Amino acid sequence: MLCLLGFVQQLSFKTKEIDLNRNAPKKSNAQKQRTTPVALEWLVRVRRNEALAKMELNDLDGAMLAAHAACNISKNASPESIIVLARICQRKEDVDGELQALKNLFELPVDENKLSVQEKNDRRLAGIRMQRLQFQQQ
Repeated sequence: MLCLLGFVQQLSFKTKEIDLNRNAPKKSNAQKQRTTPVALEWLVRVRRNEALAKMELNDLDGAMLAAHAACNISKNASPESIIVLARICQRKEDVDGELQALKNLFELPVDENKLSVQEKNDRRLAGIRMQRLQFQQQ
């Protein structure tokens, strides 16, 4: 529990550091293209981990904000972040939010041949969950 609180506190410091770095001198376009995707991937992963940590602490509202931030930063292109958002919606019993997150997940282009067995199973379970939710809404 103390470890999760330390993680959330460290995340707060890193987020402030990123905000401060936004005002730093601008880099050339070539430098931006090399560093931006890695920085964004890192930030998406940090926000997703923050959401998971807050979910474990039963701070579902904070977890929801962090998961939305991860999805927004990735422009809904991170399947892992969308799955975390769906899980949080499920814990909050937000059927509409969970269904929308799952729909967003299945709108992403996916090369089935490149997925691991675990990723294929996760997608299959998410598809089953989405069908159940759609059936409940009818």
